[in-house]
Amino acid sequence: MSERRSWQANWAVEREERLAHLARLPGKEHHERLEAMNRVSRLFSTNGTELSDHIGTFVGTGRHVNELPDEFEHEAVRFLHNYIASVATLRDVQRSTHRMIWPERLPEDRRRDKSDRRTIWEVSTYEPKVTELFGDDDIKFLFDLRNFTVHYSAPLMSIGTTWKHRPPAPVAWINTVELKRSELDKFSNWGGPAKRFLATQDKDVEFLPLIGDCRENGVSGLTALGVSGAGRSHHDRHSGGCGAI
Repeated sequence: MSERRSWQANWAVEREERLAHLARLPGKEHHERLEAMNRVSRLFSTNGTELSDHIGTFVGTGRHVNELPDEFEHEAVRFLHNYIASVATLRDVQRSTHRMIWPERLPEDRRRDKSDRRTIWEVSTYEPKVTELFGDDDIKFLFDLRNFTVHYSAPLMSIGTTWKHRPPAPVAWINTVELKRSELDKFSNWGGPAKRFLATQDKDVEFLPLIGDCRENGVSGLTALGVSGAGRSHHDRHSGGCGAI
C-alpha cells in the first residue's frame, strides 16, 4: 500500500492556530452567546418580512379577493405561525443567556412557586423592560397567539375586498386580511390583556398593525437590551454589578 501524506499551506496552518487561540480566550463564551441571539433576531426579522411581503401582494393593491389563488390563505397562516413562534424563540434564547450570565436566583420567599427559575437580574432589569416594550394589550394579544396556535389551532383568516363611497370623495377600494374573531373566541385561555384587546374589536382582528408595532418599537429594544447586557457581563462579574439598560 502506498503511504498517504497530507500537506497544508503555511497560511492554513497559521489560520488554524489563530482560531484555536481565539477559542481559548475568555471572550469566546460571550461571542457564542451574542451569535446565538443574533441568529434568532435574524430569524424573527426575516419571518416578519416574509409575512408582510406576502400580505402586501393583496392588501394595498387593486387586486380583487376572487383573483387570489387558494394557496394565499394557507401561506399567510404559515408565515404568521412562523412569525409568532420566532418571537417566543427570541425571548427564550435571551432568557437562557441572561440566566447563564447572571445565575443568582431569586430568594425563596420571592419565588412564585417551586418551579420559578427566575434570577435577580431577570426580575430587576429584564422583566421591567419587557413590560415597558410589550405592555400594551394589543401586543400582549399578539404574544398570546402563540398559545392559541400551540394549544388550540392555527388561526383562520378572513380575506376580503370592499368598496366605500362617500361623495364627493372617490370610491375607496379596501383589501383586508384579518383573523376570524369567531374562531378566536373559541379559545378559553387568553390572558387578561389579550381579553381586553379582543373586547375592543367589533369584528375580525386586523393584525398587520400589531406586527408593525412589535417589530418597530419592541423587539429592537429588547434585542438591544440582550446584546448590551451580555456584552457587559465580563465587567459585571468582576465589579459585582448586574449591568444597566
